[in-house]
This record gives sequence, C-alpha cells and structure tokens, in this order.
Amino acid sequence: MLYLHLVLCLDFPIRMENLIKVEVIQMTNVLDYIAGLNITEWYAPLPSHIDVNKVISVTNVNQGNWGEYCNLDIKAKTLRIGAFGNGKTYPLNQLQVIVAYLA
Repeated sequence: MLYLHLVLCLDFPIRMENLIKVEVIQMTNVLDYIAGLNITEWYAPLPSHIDVNKVISVTNVNQGNWGEYCNLDIKAKTLRIGAFGNGKTYPLNQLQVIVAYLA
C-alpha cells in the first residue's frame, strides 16, 4: 500500500505538467481615446494557437498606473486593456498582458 501511494504521489506532478500555459502578449493597436468616458483602450488579437474557450485569466503587466481594466473579448477573440485619461501616444510595447490558458 505504501509503494502504491508513493508511486501515485510521485507520478501526479508529471501528469499535471503542461496542463496550464502562460504567455505574455503585447498590445498591437490603440482602439481610441473615448473623451466622453475619459478612457483610452488598446487591443491585440488572441493568438490563433490559443482557444478562446480555454483562457483562464488575463492580467495586466508593467502598465503601472495606466492599467485600469483588462478583458478578454470572447466574440471578437481579442484582448483589451483600458485606462483613464488620454493615452493614445503611450508606446504599445509597454502595454502587455499575461494570458493563462488550458493546453
């Protein structure tokens, strides 16, 4: 019984390997500054190798005070981030998200 328990415990992490993958994705476009809401929004298409139905989380990276929200637009298969203020000139290479998804 002890042997079986050890085998199951040692084998379990191997089976779980590569179950969840994580990628950093950079925004590719500025949607616009929406003056009425005082919000700027950016987006990037979800890479084709990631199934939109298997995305677990989308998290802002290195945006500092810029990041107010980060969403997955399921219908459009895009990642969206937004911030208060007019940030249309903010460099796209500084706007990134971490996407976690089931492999």
